[in-house]
This record gives sequence, C-alpha cells and structure tokens, in this order.
Amino acid sequence: PTSHCEGTISWQHYVNSDYPAGAVKAGVDHDGETIYVGRTNYKGDLLPAKLTHRGAYVGYAGHEIRLTEYELLVAECVAWKRCSGSNIPKEAIEIGHTGGGEHLYCGRAMYKGTLQPGKVQPSQ
Repeated sequence: PTSHCEGTISWQHYVNSDYPAGAVKAGVDHDGETIYVGRTNYKGDLLPAKLTHRGAYVGYAGHEIRLTEYELLVAECVAWKRCSGSNIPKEAIEIGHTGGGEHLYCGRAMYKGTLQPGKVQPSQ
C-alpha cells in the first residue's frame, strides 16, 4: 500500500479535470497514460480508485466501474511498500472504508503487463 513518508497529504475534489503537481502516481495504463491514486463513493463504500483523464475507476463485485466525481490524493512524499494478507504497514495511508467501517488502502500489482492500482482490504 501507499505509505506516508513526510510532509502533508490532502484529498482534492475533482470532476474530470487536469491534475496538479504532487498528484500521487500509481502506475501506467495499457495505452501509456499515467494512472493516479484517488478515491470515490460507491454503494455506501469509500473506495480506492484509479484515476485517468477519463475519470475514476473502482473495482466492485468483479467489475470495473467508471465514475466522474472523485478525490485525488496529493502528497509531498509517498512510498509503495510490499505487503501480503492482512499485514498492512503501520504507516499505510487509509484511502477509504467499507460501509461496515473496515479500513481500505490502495495497493498496486501487475495486470496484463501494466502496473495497476487497486483496493487492499485486510479481511480479504
């Protein structure tokens, strides 16, 4: 998951617009476009989202859902740390939560040859 290493972090509300300096990069899409870290509300959950110029995408029930209103993570410094299972680093940035209150984080993994962000949910 993303971990805070120094400075400030903030969430900035966006509706399909250009991203500021300091927007946290998460990977590169299949078309070469940079993917950024975001979050958005969907069905009672505040979910980690992958952001591109086309909007926010969240994984839900095995599908990728596109949404147009979201928050963008802006930070002076973050680092990506390896984890497995429910072993979440203590300095991991909480990205969101389920409707039941479980904390959610943003992780990333290789998928079809590209580095993609996604949800890290300790109970799964």
